[in-house]
Amino acid sequence: FPEGKEAGAVMYIYLITLIVSLLFAKLASNARPYPALKGTVRTYAICSFLPFALNCMLRGQVGTDWLIYDAYYAEISNGGRRFSEPLFNLLNRILYMISNNSLLLFAVVGFITLALFFAGMYQQSAMVTYSILLFFLSGKYFASLNQIRQMLAMSLFFFAFKYIRERKMIRYFLFILAACLIHTSAVVYIPLYFLYGIRCSTKRLIKAALVYCVCLPVIILMAPVLVKLTRFSWYLDSRFSQNFDIIGFTLSLMIFGLHLFLLRRQEMQAKGTTGENSEDLKYAGFLTMISMITCLVYFLTNAVPQVTRIAECYSVIQILSLPYLAKGEKDARIRIAVLVFTAAVLGCKLLYNVYSTHWWYGVLPYHTFFYPG
Repeated sequence: FPEGKEAGAVMYIYLITLIVSLLFAKLASNARPYPALKGTVRTYAICSFLPFALNCMLRGQVGTDWLIYDAYYAEISNGGRRFSEPLFNLLNRILYMISNNSLLLFAVVGFITLALFFAGMYQQSAMVTYSILLFFLSGKYFASLNQIRQMLAMSLFFFAFKYIRERKMIRYFLFILAACLIHTSAVVYIPLYFLYGIRCSTKRLIKAALVYCVCLPVIILMAPVLVKLTRFSWYLDSRFSQNFDIIGFTLSLMIFGLHLFLLRRQEMQAKGTTGENSEDLKYAGFLTMISMITCLVYFLTNAVPQVTRIAECYSVIQILSLPYLAKGEKDARIRIAVLVFTAAVLGCKLLYNVYSTHWWYGVLPYHTFFYPG
Protein backbone atom coordinates (compact mmCIF):
# COMPACT_ATOMS: atom_id res chain seq x y z
CA PHE A 1 0.00 0.00 0.00
CA PRO A 2 1.22 3.53 -0.67
CA GLU A 3 2.07 5.79 2.21
CA GLY A 4 2.34 9.48 2.86
CA LYS A 5 2.40 11.82 -0.15
CA GLU A 6 1.90 8.99 -2.65
CA ALA A 7 -1.32 7.93 -0.94
CA GLY A 8 -2.47 11.52 -0.68
CA ALA A 9 -1.80 12.11 -4.37
CA VAL A 10 -3.89 9.19 -5.62
CA MET A 11 -6.57 10.08 -3.10
CA TYR A 12 -7.30 13.21 -5.14
CA ILE A 13 -8.96 11.05 -7.79
CA TYR A 14 -11.54 9.89 -5.27
CA LEU A 15 -11.99 13.35 -3.78
CA ILE A 16 -12.65 14.90 -7.21
CA THR A 17 -15.19 12.13 -7.84
CA LEU A 18 -16.91 12.93 -4.55
CA ILE A 19 -16.95 16.72 -5.02
CA VAL A 20 -18.42 16.56 -8.53
CA SER A 21 -21.07 14.10 -7.37
CA LEU A 22 -22.02 16.26 -4.38
CA LEU A 23 -22.35 19.38 -6.54
CA PHE A 24 -24.82 17.69 -8.91
CA ALA A 25 -26.66 16.09 -5.99
CA LYS A 26 -27.09 19.52 -4.42
CA LEU A 27 -28.46 20.89 -7.69
CA ALA A 28 -30.88 17.97 -7.87
CA SER A 29 -32.02 18.59 -4.29
CA ASN A 30 -32.58 22.30 -4.97
CA ALA A 31 -34.71 21.54 -8.03
CA ARG A 32 -36.66 18.72 -6.42
CA PRO A 33 -39.46 20.79 -4.81
CA TYR A 34 -40.59 22.02 -8.24
CA PRO A 35 -42.72 19.49 -10.20
CA ALA A 36 -42.00 21.25 -13.49
CA LEU A 37 -38.29 20.46 -13.05
CA LYS A 38 -38.73 16.71 -12.69
CA GLY A 39 -36.66 16.04 -15.81
CA THR A 40 -33.95 18.39 -14.60
CA VAL A 41 -33.80 16.59 -11.27
CA ARG A 42 -33.38 13.28 -13.04
CA THR A 43 -30.58 14.70 -15.18
CA TYR A 44 -28.73 16.10 -12.17
CA ALA A 45 -29.22 12.81 -10.30
CA ILE A 46 -27.65 10.87 -13.18
CA CYS A 47 -24.78 13.36 -13.29
CA SER A 48 -24.17 12.81 -9.56
CA PHE A 49 -24.09 9.06 -10.14
CA LEU A 50 -21.76 9.06 -13.15
CA PRO A 51 -18.51 10.20 -11.42
CA PHE A 52 -18.67 7.26 -9.03
CA ALA A 53 -19.79 4.88 -11.77
CA LEU A 54 -17.03 5.87 -14.19
CA ASN A 55 -14.41 5.75 -11.45
CA CYS A 56 -15.55 2.25 -10.60
CA MET A 57 -16.04 0.89 -14.13
CA LEU A 58 -12.71 2.15 -15.46
CA ARG A 59 -10.60 0.81 -12.61
CA GLY A 60 -7.96 -1.82 -13.22
CA GLN A 61 -6.42 -4.13 -10.60
CA VAL A 62 -7.98 -2.07 -7.81
CA GLY A 63 -9.17 -3.89 -4.68
CA THR A 64 -7.73 -6.77 -2.69
CA ASP A 65 -10.28 -9.20 -4.18
CA TRP A 66 -9.45 -8.29 -7.77
CA LEU A 67 -7.20 -11.31 -8.32
CA ILE A 68 -9.81 -13.70 -6.90
CA TYR A 69 -12.63 -12.60 -9.18
CA ASP A 70 -10.29 -12.31 -12.13
CA ALA A 71 -9.21 -15.94 -11.66
CA TYR A 72 -12.74 -17.23 -11.06
CA TYR A 73 -14.16 -15.42 -14.09
CA ALA A 74 -12.91 -18.02 -16.58
CA GLU A 75 -13.05 -21.00 -14.23
CA ILE A 76 -16.77 -20.60 -13.44
CA SER A 77 -17.66 -20.84 -17.11
CA ASN A 78 -15.18 -23.63 -17.88
CA GLY A 79 -16.17 -26.08 -15.16
CA GLY A 80 -13.54 -25.06 -12.63
CA ARG A 81 -13.91 -23.33 -9.29
CA ARG A 82 -17.10 -21.42 -8.61
CA PHE A 83 -18.81 -19.54 -5.81
CA SER A 84 -21.49 -21.21 -3.70
CA GLU A 85 -24.13 -18.65 -4.69
CA PRO A 86 -25.77 -19.63 -8.02
CA LEU A 87 -27.06 -16.23 -9.13
CA PHE A 88 -23.62 -14.65 -9.17
CA ASN A 89 -22.25 -17.67 -11.03
CA LEU A 90 -25.04 -17.27 -13.59
CA LEU A 91 -24.23 -13.58 -14.05
CA ASN A 92 -20.56 -14.52 -14.44
CA ARG A 93 -21.38 -17.08 -17.14
CA ILE A 94 -23.59 -14.66 -19.08
CA LEU A 95 -20.89 -12.00 -19.09
CA TYR A 96 -18.23 -14.56 -20.06
CA MET A 97 -20.32 -15.43 -23.14
CA ILE A 98 -20.03 -11.77 -24.17
CA SER A 99 -16.34 -11.36 -23.39
CA ASN A 100 -13.66 -13.51 -21.78
CA ASN A 101 -12.09 -10.38 -20.30
CA SER A 102 -12.91 -10.08 -16.59
CA LEU A 103 -12.99 -6.28 -16.90
CA LEU A 104 -16.57 -6.71 -18.11
CA LEU A 105 -17.52 -8.40 -14.82
CA PHE A 106 -16.03 -5.63 -12.70
CA ALA A 107 -17.65 -2.92 -14.83
CA VAL A 108 -21.14 -4.46 -14.93
CA VAL A 109 -21.25 -5.45 -11.26
CA GLY A 110 -19.88 -2.05 -10.24
CA PHE A 111 -22.46 -0.24 -12.36
CA ILE A 112 -25.39 -2.27 -10.97
CA THR A 113 -24.18 -1.91 -7.38
CA LEU A 114 -23.79 1.86 -7.58
CA ALA A 115 -27.03 2.30 -9.55
CA LEU A 116 -28.96 0.52 -6.79
CA PHE A 117 -27.23 2.54 -4.06
CA PHE A 118 -27.87 5.86 -5.77
CA ALA A 119 -31.46 4.96 -6.65
CA GLY A 120 -31.98 3.99 -3.01
CA MET A 121 -30.54 7.26 -1.76
CA TYR A 122 -32.57 9.41 -4.14
CA GLN A 123 -35.78 7.55 -3.32
CA GLN A 124 -35.37 7.17 0.44
CA SER A 125 -32.94 9.71 1.87
CA ALA A 126 -34.18 12.81 3.63
CA MET A 127 -30.90 14.52 2.71
CA VAL A 128 -29.54 13.01 -0.51
CA THR A 129 -26.35 15.07 -0.68
CA TYR A 130 -25.37 14.14 2.86
CA SER A 131 -26.19 10.47 2.22
CA ILE A 132 -23.77 10.44 -0.72
CA LEU A 133 -21.14 12.00 1.54
CA LEU A 134 -21.74 9.25 4.13
CA PHE A 135 -21.58 6.62 1.40
CA PHE A 136 -18.07 7.84 0.65
CA LEU A 137 -16.77 8.64 4.16
CA SER A 138 -18.08 5.42 5.70
CA GLY A 139 -16.00 3.36 3.29
CA LYS A 140 -18.97 1.74 1.56
CA TYR A 141 -17.84 3.00 -1.83
CA PHE A 142 -14.35 1.59 -1.29
CA ALA A 143 -15.86 -1.71 -0.16
CA SER A 144 -17.82 -1.84 -3.43
CA LEU A 145 -14.48 -1.81 -5.30
CA ASN A 146 -13.37 -4.86 -3.36
CA GLN A 147 -16.10 -7.06 -1.85
CA ILE A 148 -18.09 -7.05 -5.06
CA ARG A 149 -20.46 -9.92 -4.29
CA GLN A 150 -21.33 -8.79 -0.79
CA MET A 151 -21.71 -5.17 -1.86
CA LEU A 152 -23.94 -6.15 -4.78
CA ALA A 153 -26.12 -8.09 -2.34
CA MET A 154 -26.03 -5.16 0.07
CA SER A 155 -27.12 -2.73 -2.65
CA LEU A 156 -30.15 -4.94 -3.40
CA PHE A 157 -31.13 -4.77 0.27
CA PHE A 158 -30.46 -1.03 0.40
CA PHE A 159 -32.77 -0.40 -2.57
CA ALA A 160 -35.46 -2.71 -1.15
CA PHE A 161 -35.31 -1.20 2.35
CA LYS A 162 -38.26 1.07 1.53
CA TYR A 163 -40.51 -1.97 1.21
CA ILE A 164 -40.15 -2.66 4.94
CA ARG A 165 -41.88 0.58 5.84
CA GLU A 166 -44.35 0.24 2.99
CA ARG A 167 -45.12 -3.31 4.23
CA LYS A 168 -44.67 -4.83 0.78
CA MET A 169 -43.49 -8.24 1.89
CA ILE A 170 -43.33 -10.00 -1.46
CA ARG A 171 -41.25 -7.26 -3.10
CA TYR A 172 -38.88 -7.05 -0.12
CA PHE A 173 -38.23 -10.78 0.08
CA LEU A 174 -37.79 -11.15 -3.67
CA PHE A 175 -34.93 -8.66 -3.45
CA ILE A 176 -33.52 -10.42 -0.36
CA LEU A 177 -33.76 -13.78 -2.12
CA ALA A 178 -31.80 -12.38 -5.06
CA ALA A 179 -29.28 -10.91 -2.62
CA CYS A 180 -28.86 -14.27 -0.84
CA LEU A 181 -28.27 -15.99 -4.18
CA ILE A 182 -25.43 -13.52 -4.79
CA HIS A 183 -23.91 -13.51 -1.27
CA THR A 184 -25.30 -15.61 1.57
CA SER A 185 -24.56 -12.92 4.17
CA ALA A 186 -27.81 -11.26 3.05
CA VAL A 187 -29.74 -13.73 5.24
CA VAL A 188 -29.17 -11.30 8.12
CA TYR A 189 -31.66 -8.93 6.48
CA ILE A 190 -34.58 -11.35 6.78
CA PRO A 191 -35.55 -10.51 10.41
CA LEU A 192 -35.70 -6.76 9.77
CA TYR A 193 -39.06 -6.95 8.00
CA PHE A 194 -40.64 -8.49 11.11
CA LEU A 195 -38.76 -6.31 13.61
CA TYR A 196 -40.41 -3.23 12.10
CA GLY A 197 -43.59 -4.20 13.93
CA ILE A 198 -41.91 -3.39 17.26
CA ARG A 199 -42.24 0.22 18.39
CA CYS A 200 -38.77 1.13 19.64
CA SER A 201 -38.48 4.02 22.09
CA THR A 202 -35.19 5.17 23.60
CA LYS A 203 -36.09 3.52 26.92
CA ARG A 204 -36.87 0.19 25.25
CA LEU A 205 -33.68 0.27 23.23
CA ILE A 206 -31.51 1.03 26.27
CA LYS A 207 -33.19 -1.78 28.21
CA ALA A 208 -32.69 -4.17 25.29
CA ALA A 209 -29.00 -3.27 25.10
CA LEU A 210 -28.56 -3.83 28.85
CA VAL A 211 -30.34 -7.20 28.72
CA TYR A 212 -28.11 -8.20 25.81
CA CYS A 213 -24.97 -7.27 27.76
CA VAL A 214 -26.15 -9.20 30.84
CA CYS A 215 -26.91 -12.28 28.73
CA LEU A 216 -23.72 -11.92 26.67
CA PRO A 217 -21.79 -14.79 28.36
CA VAL A 218 -24.61 -17.22 27.51
CA ILE A 219 -24.90 -15.82 23.97
CA ILE A 220 -21.14 -16.23 23.43
CA LEU A 221 -21.36 -19.86 24.56
CA MET A 222 -24.38 -20.63 22.39
CA ALA A 223 -23.29 -18.80 19.23
CA PRO A 224 -20.61 -21.30 18.06
CA VAL A 225 -23.01 -24.19 18.71
CA LEU A 226 -25.65 -22.59 16.52
CA VAL A 227 -23.12 -21.74 13.81
CA LYS A 228 -22.04 -25.42 13.69
CA LEU A 229 -25.60 -26.33 12.70
CA THR A 230 -25.42 -24.13 9.61
CA ARG A 231 -23.49 -24.27 6.34
CA PHE A 232 -21.09 -21.68 7.81
CA SER A 233 -19.52 -24.09 10.32
CA TRP A 234 -16.26 -24.02 8.35
CA TYR A 235 -15.89 -20.37 9.39
CA LEU A 236 -15.11 -21.60 12.90
CA ASP A 237 -11.64 -22.49 11.68
CA SER A 238 -8.99 -20.46 13.50
CA ARG A 239 -7.78 -18.82 10.29
CA PHE A 240 -11.01 -16.78 10.22
CA SER A 241 -10.59 -15.52 13.79
CA GLN A 242 -10.44 -11.75 14.21
CA ASN A 243 -9.29 -9.37 16.88
CA PHE A 244 -11.85 -7.05 18.40
CA ASP A 245 -12.21 -4.07 16.05
CA ILE A 246 -11.97 -1.27 18.59
CA ILE A 247 -12.15 1.47 15.96
CA GLY A 248 -15.18 -0.03 14.24
CA PHE A 249 -16.93 -0.59 17.58
CA THR A 250 -16.17 2.93 18.81
CA LEU A 251 -17.58 4.45 15.62
CA SER A 252 -20.67 2.27 15.82
CA LEU A 253 -21.18 3.18 19.47
CA MET A 254 -20.82 6.87 18.67
CA ILE A 255 -23.31 6.69 15.80
CA PHE A 256 -25.74 4.69 17.94
CA GLY A 257 -25.43 7.36 20.63
CA LEU A 258 -26.26 10.07 18.10
CA HIS A 259 -29.30 8.08 16.97
CA LEU A 260 -30.49 7.74 20.56
CA PHE A 261 -29.95 11.43 21.22
CA LEU A 262 -31.91 12.54 18.14
CA LEU A 263 -34.66 9.98 18.75
CA ARG A 264 -35.06 11.12 22.36
CA ARG A 265 -35.39 14.73 21.29
CA GLN A 266 -38.08 13.80 18.78
CA GLU A 267 -39.92 11.83 21.46
CA MET A 268 -39.83 14.82 23.80
CA GLN A 269 -41.07 17.15 21.07
CA ALA A 270 -43.91 14.79 20.16
CA LYS A 271 -44.94 14.06 23.76
CA GLY A 272 -48.55 14.93 24.42
CA THR A 273 -49.30 15.54 20.74
CA THR A 274 -50.75 13.43 17.94
CA GLY A 275 -47.21 12.78 16.75
CA GLU A 276 -46.42 10.68 19.82
CA ASN A 277 -47.67 7.54 18.09
CA SER A 278 -46.91 8.62 14.54
CA GLU A 279 -45.50 6.37 11.85
CA ASP A 280 -42.55 8.74 11.46
CA LEU A 281 -41.54 8.29 15.08
CA LYS A 282 -41.94 4.53 14.76
CA TYR A 283 -39.67 4.56 11.73
CA ALA A 284 -37.08 6.66 13.60
CA GLY A 285 -37.10 4.09 16.41
CA PHE A 286 -36.67 1.27 13.92
CA LEU A 287 -33.65 2.98 12.34
CA THR A 288 -32.14 3.50 15.79
CA MET A 289 -32.65 -0.18 16.58
CA ILE A 290 -30.66 -1.16 13.47
CA SER A 291 -27.87 1.14 14.61
CA MET A 292 -27.96 -0.57 18.02
CA ILE A 293 -27.67 -4.02 16.43
CA THR A 294 -24.69 -2.82 14.37
CA CYS A 295 -22.95 -1.81 17.57
CA LEU A 296 -23.81 -4.81 19.74
CA VAL A 297 -22.76 -7.55 17.32
CA TYR A 298 -19.13 -6.52 17.81
CA PHE A 299 -19.25 -8.19 21.24
CA LEU A 300 -19.53 -11.55 19.45
CA THR A 301 -16.09 -11.18 17.85
CA ASN A 302 -14.51 -14.00 19.87
CA ALA A 303 -17.47 -16.33 19.34
CA VAL A 304 -18.47 -15.82 15.71
CA PRO A 305 -15.73 -15.41 13.07
CA GLN A 306 -16.24 -12.69 10.48
CA VAL A 307 -18.81 -11.02 12.74
CA THR A 308 -17.67 -7.64 11.46
CA ARG A 309 -19.29 -8.63 8.14
CA ILE A 310 -22.64 -8.70 9.96
CA ALA A 311 -21.99 -5.26 11.42
CA GLU A 312 -21.09 -4.02 7.96
CA CYS A 313 -24.32 -5.46 6.54
CA TYR A 314 -26.43 -3.45 8.98
CA SER A 315 -24.31 -0.30 9.10
CA VAL A 316 -25.18 0.53 5.49
CA ILE A 317 -28.58 1.80 6.70
CA GLN A 318 -26.83 4.61 8.57
CA ILE A 319 -26.51 6.27 5.17
CA LEU A 320 -30.29 6.79 5.40
CA SER A 321 -30.93 6.80 9.14
CA LEU A 322 -28.64 9.65 10.22
CA PRO A 323 -30.04 12.10 7.62
CA TYR A 324 -33.59 11.03 8.52
CA LEU A 325 -33.16 11.57 12.25
CA ALA A 326 -31.19 14.80 11.73
CA LYS A 327 -33.88 16.13 9.40
CA GLY A 328 -36.45 15.62 12.16
CA GLU A 329 -34.45 17.79 14.59
CA LYS A 330 -36.14 21.19 14.86
CA ASP A 331 -33.14 23.01 16.30
CA ALA A 332 -30.96 23.86 13.30
CA ARG A 333 -27.85 24.32 15.45
CA ILE A 334 -28.10 20.82 16.90
CA ARG A 335 -28.86 19.36 13.48
CA ILE A 336 -25.82 21.00 11.89
CA ALA A 337 -23.60 20.05 14.83
CA VAL A 338 -24.56 16.37 14.56
CA LEU A 339 -24.03 16.28 10.80
CA VAL A 340 -20.69 18.10 10.91
CA PHE A 341 -19.43 16.04 13.85
CA THR A 342 -20.32 12.75 12.16
CA ALA A 343 -18.71 13.76 8.88
CA ALA A 344 -15.59 15.00 10.70
CA VAL A 345 -15.13 11.77 12.66
CA LEU A 346 -15.65 9.57 9.61
CA GLY A 347 -13.35 11.87 7.63
CA CYS A 348 -10.62 11.47 10.25
CA LYS A 349 -10.93 7.69 10.01
CA LEU A 350 -10.66 7.96 6.23
CA LEU A 351 -7.49 10.03 6.53
CA TYR A 352 -6.09 7.59 9.07
CA ASN A 353 -6.59 4.76 6.61
CA VAL A 354 -4.90 6.71 3.81
CA TYR A 355 -1.86 7.86 5.76
CA SER A 356 -1.15 4.65 7.64
CA THR A 357 -0.44 1.04 6.74
CA HIS A 358 -3.91 0.07 7.99
CA TRP A 359 -6.08 -1.93 5.55
CA TRP A 360 -7.55 0.18 2.79
CA TYR A 361 -9.39 -2.38 0.66
CA GLY A 362 -6.56 -2.25 -1.85
CA VAL A 363 -8.06 0.84 -3.52
CA LEU A 364 -4.73 2.68 -3.43
CA PRO A 365 -3.05 3.33 -5.71
CA TYR A 366 -5.92 3.89 -8.13
CA HIS A 367 -5.35 3.24 -11.81
CA THR A 368 -7.55 2.47 -14.80
CA PHE A 369 -7.55 -0.73 -16.82
CA PHE A 370 -5.15 0.99 -19.23
CA TYR A 371 -2.50 0.58 -16.54
CA PRO A 372 0.13 -1.82 -17.96
CA GLY A 373 1.09 -3.36 -14.60
